[in-house]
Amino acid sequence: MYKEGEYIVYGLNGVCLIESITTLDMKDVPKDVEYYSLIPLGQGGKIYVRVDSSQDNMRPVISKDEAERLIKQIDEIEAIKITDEKSVEELYKSCMRSYDCTEWVRLLKCIYNRKIKRIESGKKITATDEKYMRLAEKALYSELAIALGISKDKVLEIIMSYH
Repeated sequence: MYKEGEYIVYGLNGVCLIESITTLDMKDVPKDVEYYSLIPLGQGGKIYVRVDSSQDNMRPVISKDEAERLIKQIDEIEAIKITDEKSVEELYKSCMRSYDCTEWVRLLKCIYNRKIKRIESGKKITATDEKYMRLAEKALYSELAIALGISKDKVLEIIMSYH
């Protein structure tokens, strides 16, 4: 069970602050069931998630040591390999649903490589690539920012300073 004030990664909502652990005073909602009251970073609003059913797509934010290790290893992390253009979006979705920072790096490297190839051949980045690049950057940079105790704007600068 997580604690109030902790940062967690919750599904595709990304990094969230656990504002409180509470019961809900709503019609047809059992009064003895606890919920996490989550505030997604950079999105506003609140999300209520049952404490007893949240474990599948909720995990703690990586530690500072893990974040630094990941950044140092970015050059060695292989990009995702695309074998079938028809299943690109499913592959991207699967990668995002892994809720794993290393997978997000692999995805970003893949999309960046595809973007370079398209630009070199006089084409623009595809809408699918653009969409998933934004999602992966948001997820990865938000988590690294919390882990490193810096603003999200500084994450790319830190990554570039290692490479």
